[in-house]
Amino acid sequence: MRNDSDRLQWQTEKNYIMNTFHNGLRRIQTDSKTAQQYVLLCLALAVAALIMVSGGSGEDVISVVFRPFVNFIRVIAWLAECLGVIYLFGYIPHSWSYYDDFSRAGICNQAHEAPLLVKANRDGNIQQLTFSLKGCPLEYWEDNRTTIESALNVTVLSITQGSNNQLFDLRVVAGCNLMGRLIPWADTYMDDSGTKNRLGHQCGRHSR
Repeated sequence: MRNDSDRLQWQTEKNYIMNTFHNGLRRIQTDSKTAQQYVLLCLALAVAALIMVSGGSGEDVISVVFRPFVNFIRVIAWLAECLGVIYLFGYIPHSWSYYDDFSRAGICNQAHEAPLLVKANRDGNIQQLTFSLKGCPLEYWEDNRTTIESALNVTVLSITQGSNNQLFDLRVVAGCNLMGRLIPWADTYMDDSGTKNRLGHQCGRHSR
């Protein structure tokens, strides 16, 4: 049973990595500014690789024999770095942190897969977070609202179904403790002036 759970978790994480890569590729294709940044980063990595190649060239027999192989490895490394840049463009900040926080709080399906953040938007102080989770209906999210708030340190304003039955939209604000803002009563707050009305209730005393 544990092996099946590990296999499913690995499959979920692999799918998330692929989706992150596709998101980065989509950003590069649809956003001209992101495309320019990507080209500049790849060119900078290529220049760095060329500097390393020219600086390490030797004339001994071993260097001449292995130079094509070493250069091939450097080209492969450069391509891997360019792919890594695509992944970074598609990565949503704090997504893995949210996954770990959900896991710690036990918010997961029967396969022990925690929700994955697939989209994040901000409107002022309000964040809209879209999570993907298989096997847990909307009622599960509502029943665990307070646990979710504790896990993510947020106050949940609403939980709604996403574009399909495996996506869930959460509108949240940063967590805060309003009790810390309460001002304890003191008699000095009383005003005995006959021309003013006192508003509020003084605990522990009764007026006649």
